[in-house]
Amino acid sequence: MTDEQAYATIEHACADPDCNVTHGPGGTVTYWGTEIGSQVAIYSSVERIVKDFLGPRDMRLRNIHPVQPRAGRGTGAGAWTRPDLVFFADPARRPSVHDSRRTHAVEIEQRNGFDVRSVYQAYEQGRGANYTWVFAHAEHLDDRVSLAAKELGVGVVIFTNPSAYGSYSVEDKATFRPVKQPERNLFLDRCGVPDYFSA
Repeated sequence: MTDEQAYATIEHACADPDCNVTHGPGGTVTYWGTEIGSQVAIYSSVERIVKDFLGPRDMRLRNIHPVQPRAGRGTGAGAWTRPDLVFFADPARRPSVHDSRRTHAVEIEQRNGFDVRSVYQAYEQGRGANYTWVFAHAEHLDDRVSLAAKELGVGVVIFTNPSAYGSYSVEDKATFRPVKQPERNLFLDRCGVPDYFSA
């Protein structure tokens, strides 16, 4: 295969809206993954954008600590068990010095996997978290998705390029849910993440 043929193949793949491939400066090509496997590129990109840009700037969060939940599913756990990303953060202003860090459960959707079910999945996986989000590789937000998100209090963020902060848009903000300690403990245990609730 010649360089021209390879470049044409890459251009063809990038032009397909259902293909999870993008190319960037210097000829870099990124395959964002299929959500099957141990590490998907889109997850680490969303994690970086939330921690370094979107969280502090758009969501007004401080002390952001992202954690990847353990992979796999517990025996008999069923579908929609744990989110793709969990992060702990302080709001811009804490109500009290003794108030613990807030938990955010994030469902990350590929370009061809985002629909109204994503909102319900995020809501279910976020039980025990203070905020629930869907981050979706999408061009626009469907009215049904927006309506379901508002009714359930699930935040929706869409982006056209997972690695570019400028392409992220907070379409619906997540609603704060007060959570009791037993629910938090179940959520942490289900996700297999350490306890970062302490101040």
